[in-house]
Amino acid sequence: MTPDHPSLQKVIFFLEKVLLGEEIFHQRCEKHDNPRWWLEIFMPLCAAATLGLLAPEDPLLEKHTSLWRCFAETAFAGGQYDPEAEWKAQYRHFQVKTKRRTPFYGYYSVLLLTAEKGLLPPALEQKILAYCLHREEGMYYIYDKNPSRLLPITATKDFYHWLRTLTILSRFAGWEQYKSFYYNWVWQQRNADGFWDLMKKPRGHLQLSDSWRTRKNRIIDSSIFILRFLTNKPGY
Repeated sequence: MTPDHPSLQKVIFFLEKVLLGEEIFHQRCEKHDNPRWWLEIFMPLCAAATLGLLAPEDPLLEKHTSLWRCFAETAFAGGQYDPEAEWKAQYRHFQVKTKRRTPFYGYYSVLLLTAEKGLLPPALEQKILAYCLHREEGMYYIYDKNPSRLLPITATKDFYHWLRTLTILSRFAGWEQYKSFYYNWVWQQRNADGFWDLMKKPRGHLQLSDSWRTRKNRIIDSSIFILRFLTNKPGY
């Protein structure tokens, strides 16, 4: 399915309306300590990050990519990641008092910061990638362990989420220096027939086959997912 498909055009149109302030995500924003965090910070970030996947050249993105790039630059202005400097920069811009932090290493932040090639200065991009790759708590929403640590495919609970994290991080140009190490390991996880088998359907995985009840379907889906990673297809 390409971005010009009618269904995706509807999604793009809705996301554009969110960024223009003409529509909202209809979740319960009041459940957050400050509803403004949802409406003014997270919702536009989420919408922009998703739009960046579907229509990276959309002119509405520039405002949001520039803003979150600025936050990232501030966070690393001292050479190392400074979460307080990042939080203060966000507060100066949004003027929203909340206990919720929205750091650069979150899922939607990473998607937005990689929506456009060359958005980040190479040195900053390398620091961001290294931090995300070695963060002990992983990437919020995706994987809650250190992504740099190799996992065997037999770790059925975590392997998919670990690999999905790497596919997202591969969106950074700096991934080039890391990829051989991980590609070689993943290649070794094939079964005796030369394919990959995730064995259990991972939570959140969008399967291609109608059912994973048959081993053949499961192996085909598993192998397609992993081959996309090995052939440098960026994840999301």
